[in-house]
Amino acid sequence: MQWTSDKLPRQYFYSSGDDDMMIDLVKVKEAVDQNIAKISDEKWPEFPIICTFETSLVESKPIRWKLSKNYISEKDYRWPFWPKFCLGGFYTTSVRVITQLWEASLTSKRINTDDVFITGILRQKIGMPDEMVVPGISETCQHLGGFFENKFKTMWSERKKKFENKSICFKL
Repeated sequence: MQWTSDKLPRQYFYSSGDDDMMIDLVKVKEAVDQNIAKISDEKWPEFPIICTFETSLVESKPIRWKLSKNYISEKDYRWPFWPKFCLGGFYTTSVRVITQLWEASLTSKRINTDDVFITGILRQKIGMPDEMVVPGISETCQHLGGFFENKFKTMWSERKKKFENKSICFKL
């Protein structure tokens, strides 16, 4: 996020994804195009955050079980529910929004669940409402549970076929 904020033009788009996600970039572009139109329709001041994988469930709760890798103490986050956020995997927004999120992160106490922290807590801190956390297009990406695990090789091969022979290259 820092590199993006420092180096890229504000009108560019930014995507963040886990290493075990297979992304259909044609559908990512379609989702971006749909949401560009939505900015004026909804009178939003910024581009939304597109949860290309999934959005959180209503009233998603922090994990308070101390043995969990995602444990969050009440000292670190006192509220009983998370704000709306993009579940890991993959999300897209504008560089302008990423810059605001990056700047907000510099003065915020970090928590160890980055998807909640970035697209939930920091998003709220910059004043972006829940309505601007939007779902992507169905089957834009596939979570494959880890690229190097043998049990997923067949799954990778099958799902890869869905994405083959598509192109998003075009001349302006």
